[in-house]
Amino acid sequence: MPGNDIYTRGTEMCRQAGFTPNARALFSQMMTVYYLTCEGQGVSFLRSTIPEYVTPTDQIVFYQLESPSAMRSIYLSFLKHRANPVQQKLIDFMENHSLIEI
Repeated sequence: MPGNDIYTRGTEMCRQAGFTPNARALFSQMMTVYYLTCEGQGVSFLRSTIPEYVTPTDQIVFYQLESPSAMRSIYLSFLKHRANPVQQKLIDFMENHSLIEI
């Protein structure tokens, strides 16, 4: 759907590949798109985690795209001085494994 992050990034990847997609329908639910694709009703951009949550099938093929537009940032926000022990473990992990400095 226009305004949706995956729509924006998918459209940009198509533009980079030299074409404009001719979408006849747009959906906001990933699982709806996945099942329509399984039924032969088109192609789709999906989150990389979708295959982890569905029954394996040989009806569709997944490709991981090597494009900067296929990546997205995930942000962690927290109150630094009021974290409980579990939250602090996550914060410590993120500080030690992040690609940027917190």
